Amino acid sequence: MSTTNSNILNLFKLQNLRELSFVYQLVKVELPRSLKAPSLKQTHWNAVLFELASQTKGPVGTVYEAGVKYAAIKAYTPLITNRILLAPQLATVSLVSGGVRQINYAALAPEEVDLAQQFLYFYIREQLSAKSLWKYNNSEFFVQQPTYRPRNRNIEVYEGFNFKLKYINKEFYIGLDLAHRYTDRQFLHERIFGQDIQKINNELRGKRLLYFNGNSVYPVEFKGIGKAINVQRFRKNPEQEVTVYDYIRTEGLYASSQSSISLIENCPTLLHTYTNRSDIKSGATCFAKLVKTLKDEDARPLQRETIYGPQQRFERIQSYVRDYFQTITFNGVTLSVNQQPLELVLPVFKLPTFKYKNDTIFDPLNHDSMLTNNLRDFGKVRKQGIYQNGILTQNYFGPNYLFMPESLGYQFAKSVKYNLDKNIRAIAKNFEGLIIVMYDESDVASAYKQFKSFKNLLNRRQIDEGAGLFILPDHKHNSDRFLKDLHDCLKKEYYPNLRFQFASANRFIRFFQKVNHPKFGWVYDVNKTLFQEYKSYLSNLLFELLIINYKWLYALQHPLNYDIYVGIDAHDYYAGFCFFYRNGEQIVFDYKRISKGTGTFRNEKINAELIADVLEENLKEHIPLYAPKPNGIILLRDGISFGEEEIALREVLARYSVKQFIPEQFSWGVVDVKKQSSLTLRTAVHSGAKLENPVAGTYFLNESEGYLFNTGYPFKTPGSSKPLSIVLTAGENIEIEKVCQDIYYQSLLAFSAPEQPSSLPVPIKLIDTLIRSFAHRTDESKLEKLATSEA
Repeated sequence: MSTTNSNILNLFKLQNLRELSFVYQLVKVELPRSLKAPSLKQTHWNAVLFELASQTKGPVGTVYEAGVKYAAIKAYTPLITNRILLAPQLATVSLVSGGVRQINYAALAPEEVDLAQQFLYFYIREQLSAKSLWKYNNSEFFVQQPTYRPRNRNIEVYEGFNFKLKYINKEFYIGLDLAHRYTDRQFLHERIFGQDIQKINNELRGKRLLYFNGNSVYPVEFKGIGKAINVQRFRKNPEQEVTVYDYIRTEGLYASSQSSISLIENCPTLLHTYTNRSDIKSGATCFAKLVKTLKDEDARPLQRETIYGPQQRFERIQSYVRDYFQTITFNGVTLSVNQQPLELVLPVFKLPTFKYKNDTIFDPLNHDSMLTNNLRDFGKVRKQGIYQNGILTQNYFGPNYLFMPESLGYQFAKSVKYNLDKNIRAIAKNFEGLIIVMYDESDVASAYKQFKSFKNLLNRRQIDEGAGLFILPDHKHNSDRFLKDLHDCLKKEYYPNLRFQFASANRFIRFFQKVNHPKFGWVYDVNKTLFQEYKSYLSNLLFELLIINYKWLYALQHPLNYDIYVGIDAHDYYAGFCFFYRNGEQIVFDYKRISKGTGTFRNEKINAELIADVLEENLKEHIPLYAPKPNGIILLRDGISFGEEEIALREVLARYSVKQFIPEQFSWGVVDVKKQSSLTLRTAVHSGAKLENPVAGTYFLNESEGYLFNTGYPFKTPGSSKPLSIVLTAGENIEIEKVCQDIYYQSLLAFSAPEQPSSLPVPIKLIDTLIRSFAHRTDESKLEKLATSEA
């Protein structure tokens, strides 16, 4: 590892910890004895903490004393009730006699850190909410007025910040980054005017809206549209019903404000819930605006407009620290928050050397390397190595097909096939060529009928294995939904025996033109004026086609610090596993169907027994072949692990079928790899008077957690670099620094676009590429139901 110039980080130190203290009270919690499952106990514990926070209107945390688990609340705060409903059971809570404790922030014991952080974080959040800011969630705060309104778009952009409190090297820091939210310019009553209410209810149910209630602004969740507010009634208390209009006009937050928003007497009622509550409330559609996300077509282009380079980003971050964090108080003491960001010299992992076919080595740091002497061309040269030497995996391909719409003609298909075959064989000599299959796409009324027609064609041609490039039909009646449904269903129904890569007919038509060949007559050839654009498009398409054929382009020259990495991720009804051995010459993908639970986190959870079975089945076969006498194994969990991974790995390592291949000195670990971490860390380096992105491979460690910046120089990264969060959640004899280095090196194996940076390590990236082909609900039966309902 080497070091770079001084870095600044978006961390702002709390400078007066010695003045800070907090007194809290222990609360004894008795959960129902019938609760056995640890996950259910934790769910109910969280429900108790939520209720205690509501009762005391203050911070709540968890603390252990002498092995006993207690809740902790602000001292000298009475409890309203000792019984908490857990539907249908009850928990009991009571203040512990003599249970008052004090935390001194300048001398925290390790077991006090989490509690101290929760208390301080709560009071900072509460005061930010009172500073002419509106809160989207517990960490995101925005200015009251839109930052700007893009021209020719029915959208408003709000800027604000995402803030976290982080304990690093026995100091507390405010971590701050920019945040943006988008809403309709129109209020909801304008948006839905004249439209079918049932259709609106189906379209918007579950979506978020921004609600402008007098001087207060907050997000709500859409539940439905009611009658006009001067007609819609709700029960204000057990004895009294009022109309929504009368309540808003005389008693609500709007009544006591000087809001410039007009209350429209006959606008429809908005039925909604607060984002953390289940009871349905009534409000006015003339106070609500639909929140847009980057998944919405009209909002997606705005992402480019809110990308800031390091200089502008840090200037804006510091302005928020200056404007909103200098008068925060905690227990009567004003926090002293440094207005200058933390400055450190961060270490950098050196670029590794790479191995291509025929044992050709590319060392990007060696100026005598046969490939390059300019580090700025690293991505370009990494790709050149593939074309100069061929792909590393040169085993049998199996049949590959070119599925072409009949309307484009066989002559056009032949020209496309010739061009594709030529380019694939340039890097894969044993590729036997694409087999043309023309399919009828004329007069097809639905994606279901198109799928059935294609299915019949495959049955007639007895095509049931291999891979194929499917050129999607391009007709005016083919909506985006039609094409997506067809795309998803084909991938779902035929994987893994027949694997598809898709391309647009419109793209190929644009790149080719009809020319008169002196020998063959009228043929199609690539338009020379579009040749460079076509070349770039084609290479990315071919690399994706190679991936679905399980062909790996290149590898690392040397093994990683730990010999075996297993990427694990869940997508809807499937779990994906990607086994990476030593230097990446051997990569194996596997998957299993899983039962899908309910709720955000349960969708990502994979049962320990299933994980153990997949690990055992693969490791006992692969270790003797690909990693004899391995020194360690790391499970890389995309997102959050749930303890099941650790249970599974311990179990497998103890089984004889695997244990016989493992030496006595063996390291193991479970690591969470998060694209979105609890702390949105940013860093920049000084370059003269300006700030620039850090060098790729820059990292920052905090105990068992690492932040890896893997998309900076020598790559050209727009905006500001964003790190992966790498958290060691369990393990033995594992060094987080070595894990970070291994993950960085794996992210440099960019198979789908070798000239571009990749933020994810290849064991997780490949799962995302391969499993998303089929891990969804769009199958033949769903298409049939859609076609029937639309008819």
